[in-house]
Amino acid sequence: DELRKCHSFHVFGMELLALMDVKSINDFFIAFFSLPEQLWRGFLSSRLDSNQLLFFALYMFAVAPPQMKVRLVVHIFTPSGRYMLSEYKKALTSS
Repeated sequence: DELRKCHSFHVFGMELLALMDVKSINDFFIAFFSLPEQLWRGFLSSRLDSNQLLFFALYMFAVAPPQMKVRLVVHIFTPSGRYMLSEYKKALTSS
């Protein structure tokens, strides 16, 4: 379901931010606001659908500094990462 996919994506991101130190949070937001304005505005206003959120994630990964990329990949293996992946997987297998 679309809402569950979007929710899982937001939970993943919120948990990631909550686990970061101040420097990492600063690096995250530098990368975040370097994205095209329609992406970061769409994210902050919860107007991106689940497919747009995946594009957002790929773009964010592309512009993130190396240490942030490592954090993003490692975070996929946490409970919130597995939750997000399972919600997207459900959508693929039910199609």
